[in-house]
Amino acid sequence: MNSRKFDPDPLFHPLETRNIVVCGHRTSIKLEPYLWQSLEDIAERENLAISQLSSLVKELAEAAPPGIAGDGTVTLTSMIRVFILLYYRGRLRRKTDATGSRRTSLDVASDADMVTVLAAITAR
Repeated sequence: MNSRKFDPDPLFHPLETRNIVVCGHRTSIKLEPYLWQSLEDIAERENLAISQLSSLVKELAEAAPPGIAGDGTVTLTSMIRVFILLYYRGRLRRKTDATGSRRTSLDVASDADMVTVLAAITAR
């Protein structure tokens, strides 16, 4: 029998719960540690507090057409996860394009959402 202790991969760490203020209301968000770190990195890059960035994500999602995210069927946690993914995909695309390297094939409808999110961040 193997006597080594099980050391789970860090990708499977339990969710971390944090309290933040979103659009003036205190709320709890549960995310994986890597996603919290990603959200912190994005907020720092954009010179925003996590609460400000999360509020922006919520406001943009609520302004979306019904059936996308503005109809109340998508949780804030889910919105934040998708935002993180879209943010990094958008950064990858811009970096790839700016270097003149072969463009990645990530052309999907959600890229339009990324442009909206980045435009809102930079327009502040």
